[in-house]
Parts: sequence; structure tokens; C-alpha cells
Amino acid sequence: MVWRKEDKETVNGPCLQAGQYGLPGFLVLLLGLLTLLWIPVPSHTFLWKAVNNFCHVPLFAGVAIVLVHLIRQLGEPRGWSAASHYAVALAGVVVLGAGSEGIQFYTPGRYPDVSDVLLDIVGGLCALGVGATADPRLSERWRRWQVAPRKHVVRIVSGGLVLAALSPVIIWAYATWHRDHQFPILCQFSSVWDMRFVQAIGSDLSIVSPPSGWTRSSGETVGRIVFHPTNYPGIRINEPSPDWRGYERFSLEIYSEWPTPQPL
Repeated sequence: MVWRKEDKETVNGPCLQAGQYGLPGFLVLLLGLLTLLWIPVPSHTFLWKAVNNFCHVPLFAGVAIVLVHLIRQLGEPRGWSAASHYAVALAGVVVLGAGSEGIQFYTPGRYPDVSDVLLDIVGGLCALGVGATADPRLSERWRRWQVAPRKHVVRIVSGGLVLAALSPVIIWAYATWHRDHQFPILCQFSSVWDMRFVQAIGSDLSIVSPPSGWTRSSGETVGRIVFHPTNYPGIRINEPSPDWRGYERFSLEIYSEWPTPQPL
């Protein structure tokens, strides 16, 4: 009995302290949430868009942590189970995430995205999952997940989800470095990294070996473009370097598989 009394005091002490700062912390995190809605990113590049999207994960991880502390202050005096605190906190993450996207219907220049809600849920789920593996308030039924190897599985899965959410940032960071590294070449159709910034418009684009008749090809691979019968088919190279000082000419190699010249 003495051990249980001391354990309860040890558990509730940090809980009460967290409750004192829970509401201010929640307001700070809510303010951070609003920044995702109205503060523009530094530039509208693929990389910055990926960074902005990933920020949903750590932000809502923080929201979930604050929510579970707030709900604990409400639930413990009423006899709510510790597991229910996590369930309600996760539901709060879903509501806040969906609500923040819904507001964007009425925000000029912003567009709601279901993938952002999924990232919000990933952030909240990972934070709550890792937190639950070290929470002594949980019942014996849930404490099974606090013992190896189960707790390691939860933490590894959570880390994997965060890494998966971060992967677009890593991919676009490398693609941007690759593009800048091969400047002044815009695109030489030599790898998937070249193609990250190339967009086919009314056409089909693929990387192939040079045709046998193209003896002047400067590379081992070329881009094969098949135009569809539509208005202005072609390809678009997104986000080229804006600074071309010191360059006077634009060089482009084109080969047609038609036996006779074709009007463009």
C-alpha cells in the first residue's frame, strides 16, 4: 500500500505541473497551426512545398502531446481510463486537422488537401504511440506494449512513418541539388532526377536510347516525345535557374523520326 501511494504521488506530480502549462502551450501550438494557413512559404518551389507539408507532422505531434495533458486534467477526476485520454487526444488531432483544411476553403490563395490531414494524423499518432510506451498510468492491458520487443516495434513503426513523411523533402532536396549541380544544362534526359522538373503537356515523354539515325546525339539517352492532336502540345521545364548572365545562346538538339520535314 505504501508503494502504491508513493507511486501515485510520483505519477500525479508531473501531471499537475503539466496541467498548469497545458492551456498556454495549446494556444501557442494553435498559433503555430494558423501560420500554416496564412503565412506564405519563402518561395513556391517543389522543395519548399514539400518542407511546408512535412511541417504538419511535428506540429500536430506537439498538438497531440498538449491535448493528452489537457484531457488528463479533465479525465482523471472523472475516472476516465488513461487509454481513453490517448483516444480522445487522437480524435482531437483529427478534428483540428480536418478543421484547419476546411478553413482553407474560405482562405484566398489556399487550397485544402486531404494529404495534409493524413500528415496531421501521422504526427499525432506517432507522438501518442511513443508516449504510450512510457506512460505508467496505462492499465496492465496496455502496459504490454511498454515491454520489449513490443515497445520497440511501436517506436520503429512511428519512426518509419515520420521518415516516410520526410521522404518527399529528401527527394526534392537531392533533385534540386542535382539540377543546380549540372547548370547550365537544363535537362539532358539522363536520369529520373532530370525528369523531376520536366512536365509533359499534351504529349508522352520517356527516356530512351538515341535512334540509330541520330548520329549527332551528345548523350547515351534522349527524351522521346510523342505529341497528341491537341492545342499546343509540348514539354515544360519547371523551376529553371533565373540567372543566365554570361550566356548568349540556347542550344537544343532535336531529331525527327519522320522521313520528311514536318510543319510545326
